[in-house]
Amino acid sequence: MEGDVVSAVSCYRDDKIVGGYECIPHSVPYQVYMRRYQSPWCGASLLNSQWILSAAHCFLRPSLLNVWIGAHDLSVSEDSRQSRRVIRAVRHPGYDHRTTDNDIMLLKVAPPVQFNEKVQPLQMPSSCASNGTECRVAGWGDTVHDGGQFPDRLQCLDVPILSDTECESSYGDAITPNMFCAGFLEGGKETCQVTALGKSSFITELTGAAVAAPVDEKIINGHECYAHSQPWQVFLTYNGYRWCGGSLIDHQWIVSAAHCYQPPSILKAHLGEHDLGYYEGTEQRIPVAKAFAHPDYNRVNLNNDIMLLKLAYPARLDQYVRLIPLPSQCPRAGTQCITSGWGNLVTNGVKYPNALQCLNQPILPDADCRRAYPPYFTDNMFCSGYWEGGQSTCQGDSGGPVVCDGELQGITSWGYDCAMKNHPSVFVKVCNYNQWIQEIIAAN
Repeated sequence: MEGDVVSAVSCYRDDKIVGGYECIPHSVPYQVYMRRYQSPWCGASLLNSQWILSAAHCFLRPSLLNVWIGAHDLSVSEDSRQSRRVIRAVRHPGYDHRTTDNDIMLLKVAPPVQFNEKVQPLQMPSSCASNGTECRVAGWGDTVHDGGQFPDRLQCLDVPILSDTECESSYGDAITPNMFCAGFLEGGKETCQVTALGKSSFITELTGAAVAAPVDEKIINGHECYAHSQPWQVFLTYNGYRWCGGSLIDHQWIVSAAHCYQPPSILKAHLGEHDLGYYEGTEQRIPVAKAFAHPDYNRVNLNNDIMLLKLAYPARLDQYVRLIPLPSQCPRAGTQCITSGWGNLVTNGVKYPNALQCLNQPILPDADCRRAYPPYFTDNMFCSGYWEGGQSTCQGDSGGPVVCDGELQGITSWGYDCAMKNHPSVFVKVCNYNQWIQEIIAAN
């Protein structure tokens, strides 16, 4: 069944290929390697020069993702490898994160992929796969049952499609008409459960550039901050590109989100900024010397999403550059807080502001947050916003401050689609990290 898209082989609960073999180099020319910054994330399939197909449970904001096409050995620099930015991410509208039904997602990349003998698109299936059909799955997932052995070279596994009856005998009601399973009932070889891609109308509509709502970096329906009213606000760039936000908590220390990590040598902190469009005379631009992501940071659910950055030299404090105090206590539900950043302003398209944007929002009860994000919300997080949607902060404001009653209570961390009903923004609960922050600063 080579040549047709049958499944998004991107493992969630059990991301491994066990009992497989190293693929012949570039024999799977449609294989895509998804990365979250520089860390492995998921697999995907190349559909055309700008669209790839993956699993909806692999969803992250586009600015967090990049992809490699034409890769085989991840440990070496291959001439065949093409790196691309992800500019749009669209999950199936019927995706259910509790049952993983409709577990399918499209990603748009830029610039367009160049086809050659080692990079080729995969055809859409002309019909659904029949029982007993031999299929090939591929990926760089864990190769042992007990975990911990991730290969550098692409692994392949040939498995037959099982009947729906066999699938249901193993998984019961968890199997829906939008899924099939493949493998060997006697065990020994396995990959994760594969998700059938039967939603061809959804794929065709989006890859035809009809409608694709980007999930982007934005403060939606906020307002321009009063100039320099947030003097602790930091604008982080890497190699000169827009990156994340941060907060100045000490003359030489910034707190941001761990998912904003980049090697310190390419990071620069911009202080005293308001309008990025012109030089105001208030700016201080200081290289970053050291970066300390929390040792228990979890890149899957973004627990402990906090990072400290040490500046190459101390900032000069004045009316435009000031410190924000750490919290004296944890935030209470109902407290009105201010989030700020220079993220995208619109839901569809790209419109980055030059002037710093602010958004006033109340902290919500933890019970509401857990109801919105049952698998992911932890005690190290809080959420803020409005259940009816319409206003939100998202990741490009990531790492930026949430200030309540003059104290730094939160760090912009994550959320589902921006300004989405019943899904408020999620922030790091800084009060849980006061001791860790003080220990890192004292030791460095």
